[in-house]
Amino acid sequence: MSDHPTRIAASDVLDAIVEIVSDAMVSGDFESFASVFHAPQQMTTMAGQIDMETLEDMRRGFSDMHRMFKDNGITALRTEIGDCRSAGETRIMSRQMTEGVTEEGKALPAFAIFLTIDLIEGSLKVTQSELLVAPDSETARALAKADRTARTSTH
Repeated sequence: MSDHPTRIAASDVLDAIVEIVSDAMVSGDFESFASVFHAPQQMTTMAGQIDMETLEDMRRGFSDMHRMFKDNGITALRTEIGDCRSAGETRIMSRQMTEGVTEEGKALPAFAIFLTIDLIEGSLKVTQSELLVAPDSETARALAKADRTARTSTH
């Protein structure tokens, strides 16, 4: 049993995170984006696992995704929530479909996203992501920039 005087519905948490992420990805606001993601974390795509260990790793992947959206004229992300549920007192699991949309209404191919959101030091943050994007897609290549192996050496 929880001593929390107010409980927030899992769907309300997910809606807020989706809005923050969507707005940040389109606008290029990394700080807002990073505020709802935990590092380190492992992301998974059909191309394999991405080990994002630091905020700088996250920034690389974010920057490449934002650039891809700009290059494709994406002005909004449209997300349809398929499932969202609490998994204990401090975890939310979700499944949604997301697509990037242009002003003309054209869209990049939609893809499924599975998120795990956990309570970390008093804040709800995405701690694990699984994105069903084709291994050879522009999205998969952009996300791969968040992997620790994509760091450039300064030596």
